[in-house]
Amino acid sequence: MTLTGTWQTARVAFLGLALTGLAGLAAAQGLKTSMTYGDARHLLERAGLGAHPDEIDALLGLTRAQAIDAMVDQLDVSVPFNEPPIRLSDGEHVHYWMNNDYEEQDRQAFRVERDKEMGELRRWWIREMLSTSSPAGERLLLIWSNHFVSAYSSLNEEVHALYNQHTMLRDKGHGNFRDLLRAVVRDAAMLNYLDNNNNREEQPNENLARELLELFVLGEGHYTEKDVKEVARALTGYSYNRLRDFEYRFEPWNHDDGSKTILGRVGRFDADDVIDILLDTDAASIFIVETFWQYYISDFEQDRAAIEVLASAWRDTDYEIRELVRLMLSSEAFWDPRYRGTIVKSPVDLMIGTLRSGGRLPEWWPTLSVQLEGLGQHLFEAPNVAGWPGGADWITPARLLSRNEALQQLAALYAGPPPPAMPTTTILDAGVSMSAIEGSAVSLRYGAENFEGPPRIVIMGYKDRTDGGAIPVWRSGTFPARGGIDTEQLGRIESLADLNWRIDSLEYPDDLDRPDWFKVVFVNDHCCGPGGSSGGDRNLFIDWLRFEDQLYLAKDGVQRSGCPNDEPGSLFCSGDVKLRIAQPLEPVVETVDAIEPNRLAVGRVAFDWGRALDRSRNWNSLAISLMDVRMNSLHYDALRLELVEHRRDGRREILLDIRESNCRPDCFFGQWPSTTFKEHNTGENRVEYLLWPGGDPDQRGQYQQLDDDHRMLIHGLWSAIPTFFEAMQDGRNWRRNGQERVGASWDPVLNKITDALPRTRYAKGLSNTVPLIEPMPLPAGSMMSNMMSQEAAGTVMLLGLPDDRVEWLGGAGGAHAFDDDILVEMVLTGRPARPLPSGFGFSDLITDPVYQLK
Repeated sequence: MTLTGTWQTARVAFLGLALTGLAGLAAAQGLKTSMTYGDARHLLERAGLGAHPDEIDALLGLTRAQAIDAMVDQLDVSVPFNEPPIRLSDGEHVHYWMNNDYEEQDRQAFRVERDKEMGELRRWWIREMLSTSSPAGERLLLIWSNHFVSAYSSLNEEVHALYNQHTMLRDKGHGNFRDLLRAVVRDAAMLNYLDNNNNREEQPNENLARELLELFVLGEGHYTEKDVKEVARALTGYSYNRLRDFEYRFEPWNHDDGSKTILGRVGRFDADDVIDILLDTDAASIFIVETFWQYYISDFEQDRAAIEVLASAWRDTDYEIRELVRLMLSSEAFWDPRYRGTIVKSPVDLMIGTLRSGGRLPEWWPTLSVQLEGLGQHLFEAPNVAGWPGGADWITPARLLSRNEALQQLAALYAGPPPPAMPTTTILDAGVSMSAIEGSAVSLRYGAENFEGPPRIVIMGYKDRTDGGAIPVWRSGTFPARGGIDTEQLGRIESLADLNWRIDSLEYPDDLDRPDWFKVVFVNDHCCGPGGSSGGDRNLFIDWLRFEDQLYLAKDGVQRSGCPNDEPGSLFCSGDVKLRIAQPLEPVVETVDAIEPNRLAVGRVAFDWGRALDRSRNWNSLAISLMDVRMNSLHYDALRLELVEHRRDGRREILLDIRESNCRPDCFFGQWPSTTFKEHNTGENRVEYLLWPGGDPDQRGQYQQLDDDHRMLIHGLWSAIPTFFEAMQDGRNWRRNGQERVGASWDPVLNKITDALPRTRYAKGLSNTVPLIEPMPLPAGSMMSNMMSQEAAGTVMLLGLPDDRVEWLGGAGGAHAFDDDILVEMVLTGRPARPLPSGFGFSDLITDPVYQLK
């Protein structure tokens, strides 16, 4: 016997022991059975996403145990198949922590950008599910995303936190459940969604505690209200830091370190202790197995005895998630014919699973996010903390009608022969390399809403004349917008993020003059369907136009159309957008070098927090937030200063306090002075810079050990304090929090600082003691990177294979000439509910009611 055969025999024997008793022996014997077409489809649809003939072929000839091993080996999706959206993954800092200080117009612009990123995140995950060669891992990710719910609409636009949570679930979702729970209670999106960032000893918040007990680990009936309150106390102080990109932050000053009683256990418990206590109960493993039963075995029927056996076997693995999936797939119930067809396909199964099974993608695939929302499964937006209930909720009368319409749309896609390869024309798809264009290129990023046909577009280039007029030097042909959303079938979009944004590139002849500006024209508006524009409307949305090294943003353009509005680029009627303002795309080194040496520059100043100064207290502090701080070679995305007035050895001191958690990137780039203070309860690094020279040796060393640029930075920060006070009073935080009284109370300190500064060391070496306060120029290199990621987004590999290597299953039999019975077995979980036509194919089977079950 080969080593592989020995291992498979041992695996089957282990499962027989783990499942115990006659049922376990029956399951173990069943795992030696060879896979049939129906078995392969069943395993692929339940454990993965759809069942393409090539995937089915790969399992035929294997035993069930071997096929299960193949699926379990797919569970690790920590390295995604496609590059994540660059605006979320490249580490560029987004100033969430400063957002509250913005005026409403800027806050709205901030929200629009985050909504766009959320749309990109949804499309990327859909692309992953379509492309992956590890569908079992994406299935497991769907399960955990619906178990540990965080909804974007409840996160104050913190899409980066949601992306971090998604990657955390990818990293840890296939490992150990204990480790996963520990990561979840430290995850910024979860802490925000369930308000644990507001859970403090003096005012506990029970939201995360309740859901940890009820929805994440134990289930209802296995804890008391007293347990909820005690777990909430254990979770106090678990928060996160927006300034440092949603980094987990433990706040010991907010943590209740007292004795707690949880499920009869007594101790000074924290979150990790709570998790250990919960996992020591039988209820924990039973609850999670019940949850997985709904996804892998049946929506509608549970076998309590079988669940308890599986739960016990899983506990014996010390909660290894891979072994949980293996146990579920190896159970007798999973292969029992009576449980087949007892799970209603989710919208993801229905749409993405069908596209994977059929073997070709329609041009409109980027609109799948909108379609999934219409069918009741809006990714990253579950209806509540309990997630999508699934089961019968997917097939309410209204949703069943929408599901049937969606399947008819897919059937039309698969009814004929494979679509021909896209011909090469003057319009090149977003995925085509720019090097394929001879000469220069004009690239347009747009989205469209279709109604009885797509919008048609013309682009014109103009050269300015000396007399103030302009002459056209180039005109594109009229071309149709591609990938538009069919508003007659799917309705109007709710947000620009829901559009299927495309980038089309057109050749610009080298022998023509270079245009000074462009005009994009929407030539064929058309409205409306029954019920007005909600029943169908044709609209065009422009994001930007690129020509060589120049980028023209539609929002900076001048719009003229028959439907006047205040949003250049949103053409709801025929009209045009003139694009005159261009931004260079080549990297611009215009940050530090543009500022005179030894002068401080900041992008924005905001009041963060503070109390009225009270000289009866030993310590008074006020926090000032700074964005894009620059001094010589230094650049900090974010810096929070604490101005402190306190009593020391019988006299009052004024100092600047800089803490490790208040810098991004790391303060002093991680090279802290050797005399740095460490907070006793957190270990956090902290330095103090006194207004007047002196202090203890540690304080003196904290200044003397700085390099020249950081020493100049401290000089600049101290000298800028009076200017900072003036600037932050213009911000929304100051006005909203009614800080006039606080500011007035600090006037004596400010007067002392203003009077003393010229005589201190901090006035030395600066070329200008008044800081430059203006936004930092946009780093064009990151804009170019963002555009490149958008241009690369045009091509999707299905099933992890190039498009021409994926077999087509459309038409009557498609590329595979299957026997009728085999074709039915490969697509449906049972016999068709209605008679099939002669020469039926995949498109006929997916419209049969049985297809909606798996």
